[in-house]
Amino acid sequence: MKNRKIIFCIVLILCSFFSVSCNSSVTDKEIYFKSVFEIICKQDGRFDSVGTGFKTKNGVYTNAHIVSYTQLDEKKVYEQISAVVYGTDTIIEMEIVKIDHVKDIAILRPKTETELFESLNALEIADSNDIYIGQEIFTIGNLNGYGLACNIGIVSSRQKNIERNGAMNKFIQTSIEISKGSSGGPVLSQEGKVIAMMTFKVRDSNGEYVDGMSFAIPSNNLDIS
Repeated sequence: MKNRKIIFCIVLILCSFFSVSCNSSVTDKEIYFKSVFEIICKQDGRFDSVGTGFKTKNGVYTNAHIVSYTQLDEKKVYEQISAVVYGTDTIIEMEIVKIDHVKDIAILRPKTETELFESLNALEIADSNDIYIGQEIFTIGNLNGYGLACNIGIVSSRQKNIERNGAMNKFIQTSIEISKGSSGGPVLSQEGKVIAMMTFKVRDSNGEYVDGMSFAIPSNNLDIS
């Protein structure tokens, strides 16, 4: 009887340990939120576009379609691009360093240096050639403009060739559900390294978005001239 009580206590301790470990793993993902921004774009003082961006050593990455618009068949960038720092009311005014409309990539930086921005950790870029089908991943995005949130899924396909913006580009297909504002968010491995940038989802023949099917630009293709 005494041995049974000892075994029961050991089981309870182990269950408690694993429970704490699992909760810690989930909570730990919040440490990456400080490296991700809500991107808000305005033109003529009017709100026009919302998305996500993330800090790397090369600047803040986001999608070109978030920070630009088309007027009379001409691509133009928004006059005001802002980045909201997670957990604060701080808004940093940004400017475009580089932009590639075909690859749908833009790199931003603050218009003026700020200690807060410099203090934020830059996400590490991983080799997207090392990913595998079924790999567990997560993304952080500004879902529907309601602020940053975490979403999880798997790599569904390592490479899909899809024509967008008049050119054939390579994308990673994921099972992550995304919505307006998710574009430009980092797709991260369980180790917290960037393997891609979330970009778009597809529509069916009726024009409805297909659930459980989203596409991201591989990290190895994020460099632009």
